[in-house]
Amino acid sequence: MSVNKYRAQQLNKHISIKTPYNKHKRTKKWYGTEDPSKLPPFNWIETAKIYNHNYEKVPIEWLLDSANILVLYFSMRDSDRSDNIMSQFYEFYENARFKNLPIEVINIPMDETREDMCISYAEQANWFTLLFGDPIIITLQYKHGVTSVPHLVVTRPDGSMVSSHGILDLDEFGRNALIAWLSVAVHTKQSKKLSKETKMYGPKWNYLNAGVGKAKKPYYKRHFSTGGHTPSTVLDVNDVNTLVEKALKAEEKQDKEDHNI
Repeated sequence: MSVNKYRAQQLNKHISIKTPYNKHKRTKKWYGTEDPSKLPPFNWIETAKIYNHNYEKVPIEWLLDSANILVLYFSMRDSDRSDNIMSQFYEFYENARFKNLPIEVINIPMDETREDMCISYAEQANWFTLLFGDPIIITLQYKHGVTSVPHLVVTRPDGSMVSSHGILDLDEFGRNALIAWLSVAVHTKQSKKLSKETKMYGPKWNYLNAGVGKAKKPYYKRHFSTGGHTPSTVLDVNDVNTLVEKALKAEEKQDKEDHNI
């Protein structure tokens, strides 16, 4: 067995994803090719419904205006590699946002229940998400050939590919993988001040404090960068119920909007 094949097998020892009832079997006829990198750009984001941690809808125009690359995070509750690769990615991401690099992450939930999805997303950094059961999820899964989680796909805002295996990039380049992704996408977006974007991202970050008030020097407190961070152990039943209720209200509101179109 070649080294590359062995390494690929080891890396894929995450959580396998089963297609419900095999209704969406992937075929060459459907794809046109078995190599996702050769597919034309799939500009799904323009019609997507993206939400933040408050389960408030985020304007797509704002999202596209703030990012040179979009990282699609195919996730499932309590799924990470044994080396906590996603915890490492949280740290890389927060350092990138500390420098205002134009990168945004969108959670693509693969969970089997809404409750699991809400708990999983509550554990994530200040990035965005599709709602549970969004039909575009299964399309993205097959479009990018995702068979296990966690999985990272990196694209430009127009859907063109930057990297179909972001986790392998993290293995090889570490935090420099983000710079490599941005260099491929070309830096063109104007930086946003995160302190002015709290409504979009949600309230969970402590932003860079540039010596305002009693602060003697700038600081940046990270909530999601420690390898031992396990927020799901902190959430009680009421917390989970609140999250699920917010998600349901967002789904119901979206259903009404879709029905009125």
